[in-house]
Amino acid sequence: MTAPVSNAFEEAASKPSKSKPKYPPPLSLRLTPNERERLERDAGQLTLSAYIRLCLFGDSVPKHRTRGTKVIKDHEALALVLHHFMHSNIANNLNQLAKATHMGTLPIDDETTSCLREACTEVVQIRAVLVQALGQSGRRK
Repeated sequence: MTAPVSNAFEEAASKPSKSKPKYPPPLSLRLTPNERERLERDAGQLTLSAYIRLCLFGDSVPKHRTRGTKVIKDHEALALVLHHFMHSNIANNLNQLAKATHMGTLPIDDETTSCLREACTEVVQIRAVLVQALGQSGRRK
């Protein structure tokens, strides 16, 4: 190897790597099902971690980054949508349509157009149910 190339490798190897901040290991606590249920109920919209910190340290603890509050608003609606997805071939059918479109072999006649419109309507309905179940507004940001 020539000297400039060797030097370049040495420089690259000697650069400090970006290290992630070290966090202490997590604390584990075993609870009975009743104790956990009570904690979750008392926490309300807070995560369990945030609620426990609040109980232990009060308002003096700095806010931690969280993933947010409990997201699913309607478990039954979500279960219904997932059930329909499990018993449908929608993913496979959409993949076949995309493949045929890319190959230029998708016949665009009245029947195909009608089926595509119907599929789009169903996807919009599925999206609406998912948005409702997840408690979102449905508007894109």
